[in-house]
Amino acid sequence: MEIGDKIRYLRRKSNMNQTELAQKLGVVTSTVGFWETGRRQPDLDAIVKISEIFNVSTDYLLNDYNDNTIVILGKAGTHKNIVVSDDQINLIENFIESLKHNDE
Repeated sequence: MEIGDKIRYLRRKSNMNQTELAQKLGVVTSTVGFWETGRRQPDLDAIVKISEIFNVSTDYLLNDYNDNTIVILGKAGTHKNIVVSDDQINLIENFIESLKHNDE
């Protein structure tokens, strides 16, 4: 999936229109449209802001991962990409939620 496709996917998933995203990013609406159609690429500052708005990594935006890719970050910037099934993702999400509740 290209970066424009990811921006469109994340925007729609967040029930946000192009104008709302553009306002959050400080750009005009047509810029978001150009990114989503692949006619232009967002600059580094925009990529960082997009990652913060949608709570995703810049790595996710810039690399060709599918929705079932989990990136495990290690020490000193090392990472490992693992492709998992939807069921495995649900298990991982449930595990993470249980860890959050254990800290409370």
